[in-house]
Amino acid sequence: MVWSLPGQDVSHKSSNCGVFRTNGSKDVPLKMCLSDPKDYMKAVGSHCGSLRCRNCMNYAAMNAGVRIEDRIMTPADIAGRKTGFWDSPKHWAISPPQEWMKRIAQRSDHFSGLVDDLVRLLPAYGFYCGAIVFHPWRLSDDSTRWLFSPHFHAVGYGRFDNMRLRRDLADADSRLHLWDDDGSTSSWVFNQIHAGEEMRSIRHTLGYIMTHVGIGSFDHSVDWGREADDLLIPIEPGNGTKRVAKTISTDIYEADWRGTGLYAEHLDQVDWLRWTEERVTGQVPTYRIFGSANDVRVVDRYREKVVRTCPVCGETIGFFHSIRDHNPVPVEYLRNSTIRCMKDDKVLVEEYWDRKGEGFLDSGYTKLDFAMSVPQCSTPETKGTQTLESNETVDQRRERRDRCLVYVPSRSGQGLDPVVVTRDEARRMRAAGIIV
Repeated sequence: MVWSLPGQDVSHKSSNCGVFRTNGSKDVPLKMCLSDPKDYMKAVGSHCGSLRCRNCMNYAAMNAGVRIEDRIMTPADIAGRKTGFWDSPKHWAISPPQEWMKRIAQRSDHFSGLVDDLVRLLPAYGFYCGAIVFHPWRLSDDSTRWLFSPHFHAVGYGRFDNMRLRRDLADADSRLHLWDDDGSTSSWVFNQIHAGEEMRSIRHTLGYIMTHVGIGSFDHSVDWGREADDLLIPIEPGNGTKRVAKTISTDIYEADWRGTGLYAEHLDQVDWLRWTEERVTGQVPTYRIFGSANDVRVVDRYREKVVRTCPVCGETIGFFHSIRDHNPVPVEYLRNSTIRCMKDDKVLVEEYWDRKGEGFLDSGYTKLDFAMSVPQCSTPETKGTQTLESNETVDQRRERRDRCLVYVPSRSGQGLDPVVVTRDEARRMRAAGIIV
């Protein structure tokens, strides 16, 4: 295996990463507070989202922190909503015996086996949910260079009995002669980071950890015939299947096969070096979720377009094509709230929504409001990682929900005209025979 730090892959290049420019000019689009630009001003960026990219590594690390946070907070949030007791997140550094670990990190199968063991052991010793991240290096004491010192970071919840786990691991290591109690070698070491202090933000802690995560690559055998078929033979669509077309009919040939098959005249557009590298090398996951966080299920994803506001004064954020633009437009973004529950509660939640959902929506509430009102569900709003925002009030949603489109006889006597009425009006019109 070959280990590297984020942002160190010089072969990973993307011309679209960095600050966005308007139509290839030097003008930089900006998002600014319409009340006072000093409160909020940000250039519009473009990111590939890869940890390997020098320009995007911090952005990718922070995004990974946000994704992990939402998953590992769910069991603790649901338990807190049910019991009234909210657990506090913990951050632990886990250092295996160093000389042994340096050998383990050289082979993908040995390393993956060790991580499998850790994600099984941590919940058994009280760390009931979280994420584990591997760091191959540490900074030297003077912070001037990286030293090869493989260790793990675990962030999550629970009363972690690290001393009992250390004793059990030391006993097992001594039987395998990986560690001797004579001071010549070291056993497992567990250190709680900032013990006794409250963690301010899980996403920022994980985002920082991911900025120097170990990216492990390894070689593996490739079926080149299959890979060539996947590149050259179009895939026949239908019902989510990906069946290789045995014969290419006229309809299949005329379909848009971009990304699923290339015509011969397009082969000169393939970066063959990158295509080969992507297939001969694999990558181990940069993090692993463990414990009850793996029992979390997604109920739904609620999305709503809302206007972005200034975090300082609450004024609308405007989009400016350049610093000289005098006609900004309000910035809208798609606010995404993932509704999660535990595996054992999913059927109960879905059955209840099937029975009561229509009445809930008719009252002007959303599925997000429903999820926030039942303790079996968890959302970014109940976790406190996202504020509840909406462009509509409950009354406005109820009024919109109550409207329907009907067709009434035209006044001209020819055909039907569309009319928007309330549901009560539609029922009266139907009873009077005006509409069918």
